[in-house]
Amino acid sequence: MQCTVKEILWVLVISALFLYGAVVLGYTDPCDSNPCKNDGICKIDGEKMNCLCFTPFYGEYCENDPCHPNPCRNLGTCEITARGFEGYDQGTYRCSCPESFSGLNCEIGNEVKTTTQNFRTSTLMTTIWTTPYTSCIGNPCRNGGICEFRNNKETCYCPRSSWGEFCELSPCDPNPCKNDGICEIEDEKTKCCAWNLFGENIVRMKRKQLRRISERLP
Repeated sequence: MQCTVKEILWVLVISALFLYGAVVLGYTDPCDSNPCKNDGICKIDGEKMNCLCFTPFYGEYCENDPCHPNPCRNLGTCEITARGFEGYDQGTYRCSCPESFSGLNCEIGNEVKTTTQNFRTSTLMTTIWTTPYTSCIGNPCRNGGICEFRNNKETCYCPRSSWGEFCELSPCDPNPCKNDGICEIEDEKTKCCAWNLFGENIVRMKRKQLRRISERLP
């Protein structure tokens, strides 16, 4: 079935009106600037924007790496062992520890056995056991935490915006913002950032303000 000249003109008029409306309203594609980091791919899903992340990066914008900052202490080396599912779940990691350390994050100091030979007799062997001393090498504390070595143990002193053994927990995890808002921490306070209707500007609001707006929405 061939289109008539009238039908073709009608399609052109509709297309022109759509483009004109987009320009007048200032509509922009949120993927134009590609907010996805670390070579992530931006994808529009309905009215939402999603980032498809490559291993080992994860997070809403592919901004997180399980090995950055390095979770391995005492000069341990971090290695990625698995990837996050669809870029949102944290990929797992493994720490390769120096000989004198062990544990998930190389946090345990092991006793080191050193054997020396007494040259006066060829049969006498002397064994010396030493325990390594650690002093917050590599700073295992995250989110601005301060590390101190006390009683043969590393202790993290966390700012008000985080908590946990290594200050790894944050009020933004899980995300408390509604309607796909983005959680941020500024001056030890939680704020939510919301995209406007066309995704071109970010409006900064406090959580209480966003809650009031979300309650009014259908």
